[in-house]
Amino acid sequence: RENYHLDSNEKVILMVGRICKAKGMFAYLNAFKKVLKRDSNCRLVIAGELCNAPDLLDATDKVTVKITLTGMLDKDKLSYWYRMADIGVIPSYAEQCCYVGLEMMSYGLPIIASDGFGVKRMFPDGLNAYVAPIGNRRNPKEFVQNLVDCTLKLLSNSAEQRKTKNNARRILKEKYNFSEMAEHYKAVFMA
Repeated sequence: RENYHLDSNEKVILMVGRICKAKGMFAYLNAFKKVLKRDSNCRLVIAGELCNAPDLLDATDKVTVKITLTGMLDKDKLSYWYRMADIGVIPSYAEQCCYVGLEMMSYGLPIIASDGFGVKRMFPDGLNAYVAPIGNRRNPKEFVQNLVDCTLKLLSNSAEQRKTKNNARRILKEKYNFSEMAEHYKAVFMA
């Protein structure tokens, strides 16, 4: 954290992926603004391709100082952020296979996930993540509030952080190991 000029007490919330509406980036940004009103000791780190960074910066309003945009990172630099993060966020509306989710679980990050297609199969609520229901996709206010609630609950409860972290690592080993994944892919091709 010292190398990245982060306060040792600052809570780092990490999102990894493309900056776009489908990934839930803008919904989480709106949630993060509300989180800061309750807990100003947070930093949102967004690692990923910055093709829509101007849109994101326009949406940050007055909280730009609490957001770090890293751009695309090689795996070693991204590994630093995974290790520094307090929680990971996957607010996507849909995913095929959430590789970022697998990475976050491998680093033992407590996760906040949406109930988007594909995401909800990987992250049952209360087991390896806190799940923020999307609700009405045409009215994002409900989703934003659910993201706020999940974030504040997870940030303020170290016992829940440990539980989701431990469950994430266990589920990763049991369900997403090489032999399990190979069997599932085999079943898809044989169908």
